[in-house]
Amino acid sequence: MSLEDLYRSVILDHYRSARNKGTIENPDFHAIGDNPACGDQLEVFISFSKDGTVGDVKWNGEGCAICCASSSIMTESVKEKSKQQIFELCEKVKRLIKGEPLDPSEKDDLGELVVLEGVSKFPVRVKCATLPWVSIEIALQGKKEASTE
Repeated sequence: MSLEDLYRSVILDHYRSARNKGTIENPDFHAIGDNPACGDQLEVFISFSKDGTVGDVKWNGEGCAICCASSSIMTESVKEKSKQQIFELCEKVKRLIKGEPLDPSEKDDLGELVVLEGVSKFPVRVKCATLPWVSIEIALQGKKEASTE
């Protein structure tokens, strides 16, 4: 299976069977993300465990298949990570989505997240795929709203 086929397969799987979709009552962090160009809107909810890692993370909202799939993938990948680890992961993933070069070791660290690299072939969809990642960063900074504009 080529990376392009894997990209399509993973995007469709996460879109059709979104993981961690919902809300968290009284989350530690929460932000609303908006992509006016495409109409994507989502909310990110994060609760931390006593050990300083993500205990629960959810997303809720409406958007295109790429935004929803990226939200689902993002929530799966940040579980049990610290704030610092999430910020570092977000930076790598956003660079990957935008088609910016990553060192081989950085790419290896991303595991299956490398499928998001396929979005870089569709520049108008980059904002769709990065919205969840920008939103979780904004939430963890204590801000309430994120936008790709």
